[in-house]
Amino acid sequence: HQIIDQTLLAAQVSDAPEHDPLRVKLQLENSRRGALASEVVAKEFEGPVDEAKVKAAYDAAFKDFKPEPEFNASHILVASEDEAKAIKADLDAGGDFAKLAQEKSKDPSGSNGGDLGWFGAGMMVPEFEEAVVALQPGAISAPVQSQFGWHIVKLIETREQPVPTLDEVRADLTAQVQQQA
Repeated sequence: HQIIDQTLLAAQVSDAPEHDPLRVKLQLENSRRGALASEVVAKEFEGPVDEAKVKAAYDAAFKDFKPEPEFNASHILVASEDEAKAIKADLDAGGDFAKLAQEKSKDPSGSNGGDLGWFGAGMMVPEFEEAVVALQPGAISAPVQSQFGWHIVKLIETREQPVPTLDEVRADLTAQVQQQA
């Protein structure tokens, strides 16, 4: 149905390609050029990307990699300073951090003992990050206030940010090599 409508309408403007208005001829030429260019690009990427180029892109991307510290921490988040002080007192008396996080924390991480996993600098609010950086592994902070409420932070461990392996970034680097080609 659509093809019939288009054919009838087109016939009102031109009966053959050589009689098409200039604007139509230019649009067709532009579409043709784009389709041919796409064919060349598609043919270029048919086979696997040269592994040496991917490895070179990896080496270039990470040659100046400077490992930054990363932190593995847990927290308990409550609404008031009084609640935070009471929880800190329980912890100082030997209370179980994960259990208290499950019972008291208003953060979704409370359900898994307050575990926040690994994070680097700039990923947490400044007050929280300052508290984490000041702790030794295994230590628990005094209550710390942020825009979210009152935190009690436990630093589990620290590490140097590992250099990503080639396999971890292969997809991104492959796309980059293809784009440059």
